[in-house]
Amino acid sequence: MRRTESQVQALAETDDKLLDSSDPRESQPEYVDSGHRALNEEILVLLGNCTHLGCVPGQNLDRGKSLAGDWWPGGFVCACHGSMFDYAGRVVRGPAPANLPVPPHWYPSIDTLIVGEDEPEAAA
Repeated sequence: MRRTESQVQALAETDDKLLDSSDPRESQPEYVDSGHRALNEEILVLLGNCTHLGCVPGQNLDRGKSLAGDWWPGGFVCACHGSMFDYAGRVVRGPAPANLPVPPHWYPSIDTLIVGEDEPEAAA
C-alpha cells in the first residue's frame, strides 16, 4: 500500500493504544524501520491476514470509528471479528493477538518490489 503523508503521521495517534507488546523484530525483518514498519515510510508491505483467525482486514474508516470511537485515524478492520490495525499493521483492537507480519522484501529499483526474500546484501 502506498501510504499518504497523513496516514504516516496518524501512526503517532495509535502509539498509546497498541496491544502487541512483543519485540517488533518478531513480526518483521531486522532491517525494517520499527516506527513505520517499512523500508520506505511511504510503502507498506504486510501479510494481509488477521492474526486472529486469518480473515482479510480492509480499510473501513466508518466501521473503525463505530468500533473504536472518533479517535480512530484509520487503518485496517477485520470484517470477521472486528480486530483493528493501524496504517503500520500494528494491532490496536483484538481479538487479534499480534501485529500483521511484515514479510522479507526489497527494492532492486525505484519501480520494482521483491516480496518474500531479503535483499542479497542484507542476507549476507
